[in-house]
Amino acid sequence: MIEVNYYTGKYQSAIMQSKINIRSHVLIHESSDAREYDDLVRVLKKQGLELGDFIKYFPRKKMNQYALSKIEVYNEHLL
Repeated sequence: MIEVNYYTGKYQSAIMQSKINIRSHVLIHESSDAREYDDLVRVLKKQGLELGDFIKYFPRKKMNQYALSKIEVYNEHLL
């Protein structure tokens, strides 16, 4: 489980990232730090992943749970 809440620098692009499993879920706090969120999205994009479907809301933690999915690539000149 990946958590995005306060800024830890965990997903900075300068830090080598291990492969994130597509079956992982992401918990994002309602008032999470934008830098941490942006760093995570950047790492996910490099691995061909993105935040997918909403799974569940945890009212006590004030966090939303999301699944990961592969980035859909559309070829613009085929449209």
